[in-house]
Amino acid sequence: MRKVTIIGAGPGNPDLLSRAALDAIDIADVVIGAHRALAGIDVPPDVVRCELVKTADIVAALTDAASWQRAVVVMTGDVGLFSGARRPGGGVQALSGNAQVDVRVIPGISSASYLAARLARPWQDWRFASAHGVACDIVAEAERYVAAGVKEITLLGQNVNSYGRDLYGSPRFAQVLDALDQTGIERLRFATSHPKDLTDEVIAKFGSLRSLMPA
Repeated sequence: MRKVTIIGAGPGNPDLLSRAALDAIDIADVVIGAHRALAGIDVPPDVVRCELVKTADIVAALTDAASWQRAVVVMTGDVGLFSGARRPGGGVQALSGNAQVDVRVIPGISSASYLAARLARPWQDWRFASAHGVACDIVAEAERYVAAGVKEITLLGQNVNSYGRDLYGSPRFAQVLDALDQTGIERLRFATSHPKDLTDEVIAKFGSLRSLMPA
């Protein structure tokens, strides 16, 4: 029986991979994941490294390839929290329905749990909405949370201020901050950002938006 191990790679720091995840990579025939997910991971030279982004492409590669016996699929964050491992219509875990494939899941560290650890705060009462590969009206979600009494919203991402610059184009991140401020939220934060996408427009929002706080 062929084995597929789905690994949560965490927020992008290979030092945060679990021992079980590293062991699975060491004995794999093939390691599959997006370039960002595989960056920094030490894949043995005799293991095939396959960069794929879309969940459907990953499933197709695992289904069609006959040469592998032990495959590792690397997902960013934690595979149980808004992950491609479970995607509407069938994620990678859908392979568990194949009698010829044994699927194992090794959890990782989500951006949320990593942020909570850095802040030294518990996160069991946090509420989540995700724009990670799914349709999500961020402003509508924020309005719903504000109506329910939520006082603070934090936008998370490996490079959160690149929002609107890759797949979507519009709105830009600064426009998202404007719209969220207008929901009436008391405190608005974002983490983590990258200097290459930290525009003057975003920086100016710290002086003009009532709710925007430092991370």
